[in-house]
Amino acid sequence: MPSERELVKKITRKLYAKKNVLVKAGEDDAAIVEIGGKQLVFTTDIGFRATHFPKQMSFKDIGFKTVCVNLSDLAATGAKPECILASVGIESRMKAKEVQELARGMNKACKKYDASFVGGDTKKARELTVSICAIGEIVEGARALKRNNARVGDVVCVTGEIGNAVCGLKILLEKQTRKKNKRNKNKTRKTKHAKLVHAFTHPIPRVQEALVLSKQCKRCAAIDCSDGLLFTLKEIADANNVKITIHKNKIPVSKEARKYAGENRLNEKQLLDTGEDYELVVCMSEKDFGRVKKKIKLIEIGRVEKGRGVIVDGKQTQTKGYDAFLV
Repeated sequence: MPSERELVKKITRKLYAKKNVLVKAGEDDAAIVEIGGKQLVFTTDIGFRATHFPKQMSFKDIGFKTVCVNLSDLAATGAKPECILASVGIESRMKAKEVQELARGMNKACKKYDASFVGGDTKKARELTVSICAIGEIVEGARALKRNNARVGDVVCVTGEIGNAVCGLKILLEKQTRKKNKRNKNKTRKTKHAKLVHAFTHPIPRVQEALVLSKQCKRCAAIDCSDGLLFTLKEIADANNVKITIHKNKIPVSKEARKYAGENRLNEKQLLDTGEDYELVVCMSEKDFGRVKKKIKLIEIGRVEKGRGVIVDGKQTQTKGYDAFLV
């Protein structure tokens, strides 16, 4: 079996698309289709209990996260969320109240980010399976953010901290292997590492930041780093035939993540390249960066240069990122 990305390339190579499809399947974080004079953005993502949701996550947390993951893809294109649909495969052992909790979590995320929850589908399944379709719009006067918009000389920046989520995932997986207290079964437990666990269970889709970028920048490349920061940088570098040079001391890693990683044999590469952070990685002109950083939080970590690949502290780096087929 090829990697997930190799398979996606094979599948999307000759898919039928009408002329109004501005960004086709496989070209970016989401597809962009012009309908009635508007640019609508479509994305979908699927998650499975065995590979995506640690047993320590509550059903409400699962619902919340699955919506946020999709809204993050909309944000990566600069789109304003409009609505979501949810298709859920339900295990026979699940109780009605647990399915309701799942839906409440989805609805909570929809309310928070102003996306209407307009329907979906339910079926019986061998394991809990959640598939979300999110639809957004590039608002009037804005420009879509595309991964192939980077240019030599651009500032490379991120919208927030990297590495918190992978620490949170590790904490949940460690708890999962311990003897479970039946009373707390299937509920995310309180922990002294609450910030790290919360980063995994409640990712923040950078919707507002993306709307500012799409309105304020003449040209801007963006991808969320859900598959790992270093891998995301490579995706941008490859899409634009450029080299991206970054400096580790500029990457925002929280003191909580550094402390946990140091105490639990989590190396720096794992912190930076495991994924699940959902921060935006952005490449923009120095002029736009100087202006936009006054409106939203942007942390400069490097520059776009002539060449190929990703350079970290002067050394070429190899990265695989997250691959669902290797889990």
